[in-house]
Amino acid sequence: MSEITKEQKIQLLGISMLDVVVNGKRSPLMIAAQQTTSSLAKCFSGEVRHISYPEM
Repeated sequence: MSEITKEQKIQLLGISMLDVVVNGKRSPLMIAAQQTTSSLAKCFSGEVRHISYPEM
């Protein structure tokens, strides 16, 4: 069984803080994922017809 090193954990945790762009606004990936989830819910409810996806 292989263990994850401290350095690997730090790198993995840093992924959520990568900057991405959603709807022309720069924000961390963690926030962008919440925005994408929100736009998906609005799409299902019929409020919007476009899902907002993050871009690098």
